[in-house]
Amino acid sequence: HRPTTYHFKLNCDGSVINGRAAAAFIIRDDTGNLVKAETTSLGEATISIAECTAIRNGLLAAKQLQLSNLEVESDNKMVINAASKADSFPWCIHVLLQDIWTTERCFVNISYKHIYREANTVADFLAKLSLSIQKTLAVYLDCFVDFDNIISLDKIGHILERRVS
Repeated sequence: HRPTTYHFKLNCDGSVINGRAAAAFIIRDDTGNLVKAETTSLGEATISIAECTAIRNGLLAAKQLQLSNLEVESDNKMVINAASKADSFPWCIHVLLQDIWTTERCFVNISYKHIYREANTVADFLAKLSLSIQKTLAVYLDCFVDFDNIISLDKIGHILERRVS
């Protein structure tokens, strides 16, 4: 679903396959239009590190774009709870969480929400893309046909039924 009026949505995802990890984020405006998307290959890392890296990188991008109202979504409930300080967290993501908490001070409004994987299709696609190319990549519309199709379907709310926890 689209963010509240005058807010931006930051969807984040991490992926790990055969020990190799990637982190991805996508920022969209309140009409669902792409603002920025990026995917980064991390080498060997855990899923917690990949998910936290995606949130941190997305927050840094939103800060650079001087966005003030941000809704952060991820399908990793443990990381969302840790970022929102609602739960304990593994020590291996402590430094990333410190970066997240420092960066979030730059925003007027910020919220964290756990969503189901089906509602995070675009970020999931980007994270898996990075695993296949093993690079950091800024992604734009018309970059990949599949990316354009997923963005278009998500913008009209046509991904899947189970969307938010």
